[in-house]
Amino acid sequence: MLPVLPPMTRDLQTLPPGEYTLAENLRLAIHPGGKRTWRVAYRLHGKRRQIVVGTLTELDLEAAIAAARGVRDQVAAGKDPVQHRKVAKTKAAVAAGTTFRGIAEDWFRRYAAMRSNSWKQNTRRWLDRDILPTLGDRPVAEIEAVEVLVLMEEGERRVSASHANDLRGLVTMILDHAIARGAARYNVATALRRAIPKPPSKPHPHLTEEQLAEFLRADVEELTPSVLYAIKLLPHLALRVAELCRLEAADVDLKLGVIRIPAPRMKGRHEHIVPLSRQATKLVREAMQLRGPSLYLFPGLSARDQPISKTAINRAIERMELPFPIVPHSFRSTFATITREHDLGSHDAIELALAHRLGGEVERAYNRATLLQRRRELMQKWSDLLTQLARKR
Repeated sequence: MLPVLPPMTRDLQTLPPGEYTLAENLRLAIHPGGKRTWRVAYRLHGKRRQIVVGTLTELDLEAAIAAARGVRDQVAAGKDPVQHRKVAKTKAAVAAGTTFRGIAEDWFRRYAAMRSNSWKQNTRRWLDRDILPTLGDRPVAEIEAVEVLVLMEEGERRVSASHANDLRGLVTMILDHAIARGAARYNVATALRRAIPKPPSKPHPHLTEEQLAEFLRADVEELTPSVLYAIKLLPHLALRVAELCRLEAADVDLKLGVIRIPAPRMKGRHEHIVPLSRQATKLVREAMQLRGPSLYLFPGLSARDQPISKTAINRAIERMELPFPIVPHSFRSTFATITREHDLGSHDAIELALAHRLGGEVERAYNRATLLQRRRELMQKWSDLLTQLARKR
């Protein structure tokens, strides 16, 4: 039984720690550290509950009694005061732009300008499909770690552990943005870095010269034109598959014999120039003629205003039913290995052909060399070797 505070008592600052009952089911909780909070007990749908209506520094006794009457009126109307407060906070956060959704949209708008199209597409999809339906309407300052964990567990169940950690990474960045904007004080997602272990990464399978030759001789003629030419060009260009799929016709300069990919579409966020060998030039020219009015060099079959997807390339390679493991990225590691084994170019030329950065940040600031002529020679020797391998029986 809680001690009852005499009605005429007004010196509430001198009471010892404990919880005291006043009128209207109003209670004053005095914590050992000195904090004094007003609580109102109520019963709704057969369950006992209570709600904190303020602190003693915020509300004097008369104001606390008035707040308790307000709670009583809400209960009499069948409303849950706790839920009513949550709704009110959400409405206020929406008006102030401090819901998780509002902060997330502001973060995406600012951050996306510096990222590639694939990053924008993936991030937008994950936000709309996975994150915002769960956290979007929550006041960002009130999000708890367990809510993010539930989101991660659902991502693991539906997709994979890697996807769960990708979602946590996005939530972490958004909450960091909320802190920077003064909308939150803590980032609860940082405590979840090890909540769902990532599976160990596996290296992409590397192709031997014999396997590469078998791939080059495989029957791929039944593919759609866009996928067919993307598959044929994949070994020649040493590009990442996402960069290949999103090539635009405007990237191609047949007079100069190069493909110039803008920085936002590159993984490393720097412009990449691909010198075209004679074989690659022929394939690019044919692909240009088949693409129609599309912006993209390899437009989709049903949606010509969109490029083909990485999935289309993966499935095409799977349908070849080759007797060895192979993925689109295999050609980059194979290029890096075989060009060195055959001494087709210098270390720097090979690394630049793979769109890798050379040296440290300071060195790159002073050394802007692209070794274009050396890379042109390298890519021609590489295509010549591919031609030889394709003719091998």
